[in-house]
Amino acid sequence: ANKMSEYYNGKTHVYAIGGINNKVTSDVALGAGDLNVVYELLDSDGYSVVSSVVDAGTYRVTLSLSNQFLTLNPNYKPESVQTTLTVLRAIVNVTIDAQEYEVSNTVVDGTNVTKITAHYDKDKTFDISYSVEMDERSGEPSIAIDESDTKLTFNKNITSAGRYSFSVVLDNEDLKDSNYNFVGGNGILELIVTSLDSNDSSVSFEGDGILANRLVVKEIKTDSVLASDMSYLEAINQYVAIMSRQAGFKQQAQVAAVLRMGIYLDDQLVNAAGTSTTITVALPEAVKSLNGIAIYTVTEQGGLKKLTDYTVDNGKLTYTTDYVSGLVFVDANPQSIEPWKLYTIIGASAAVVLIVLACVIGTIVRKRQLKKLV
Repeated sequence: ANKMSEYYNGKTHVYAIGGINNKVTSDVALGAGDLNVVYELLDSDGYSVVSSVVDAGTYRVTLSLSNQFLTLNPNYKPESVQTTLTVLRAIVNVTIDAQEYEVSNTVVDGTNVTKITAHYDKDKTFDISYSVEMDERSGEPSIAIDESDTKLTFNKNITSAGRYSFSVVLDNEDLKDSNYNFVGGNGILELIVTSLDSNDSSVSFEGDGILANRLVVKEIKTDSVLASDMSYLEAINQYVAIMSRQAGFKQQAQVAAVLRMGIYLDDQLVNAAGTSTTITVALPEAVKSLNGIAIYTVTEQGGLKKLTDYTVDNGKLTYTTDYVSGLVFVDANPQSIEPWKLYTIIGASAAVVLIVLACVIGTIVRKRQLKKLV
């Protein structure tokens, strides 16, 4: 007995034991009355006997020789075989209306879903339009549905950029959702931004924008209670000490202030490396004048690079970078700032680079997490 599958069509499905669709192979000719057929539906509790097969699902089919056949053929033993009849869900093709969105496909948890992208606007209400059409493999008119039989599950209460899931589902009490498969009906809405603000700080991104909704800027001080902040500060202090020795300073330069910056999607750090970003931050109190202060950025590799191209206006520092991380303000007085160069630190300093790198990079989000608000 061979396996058999058909699409749900609202009618009774019968395992073929005769005719051109016969699924049974035997050494003798078997008629319709020679076999008993029993159907069992597989559900969460296991298999249970059903009188007929209509709804989509997996059915176990048990075939056995009938009493009629055994009476007429006493030389045969009563035996049975089992196979599977699968009723596939009717296919409903969903098409998302592009409107002002950019429509593409992406993979979420191993499943292909529709992705629509737009720029976040706090004054805008985001909505999703769609249409449905029965697939040609599920063209039985009696089970056909249209948009009025469906609904979109989607939380429209959007207050920030981010990822928002949506689904097109059945909305007809007379029909069973388990009998329909909405292809293309699951997706995510990605709302991106070209700028973020946080108190006296801001960032703006060149290009189409990034998927993020929070900018965090904080000054790391020696009295911080967070172990990660203290490790970050300690690593920078060690790095600056090494740079002092490499530069031949008689008096070691000191870290005057450290700002740690990060771009986040909710609580996950976003890696925006390679995106040209203009950053404006308020100068820490300790370095308001910048007299005798050299400024360094923390690089993606975990080192320090001198910042030379920046402006200061009304107590705020503005510069452009392709990696948002930290700012280190170094007091090199009483010596001139000029000797400060970016050195390639080797040997003992390599460990310091790795420490800074570990502190800076943290957990990177590369658009995997799907924010579910439905």
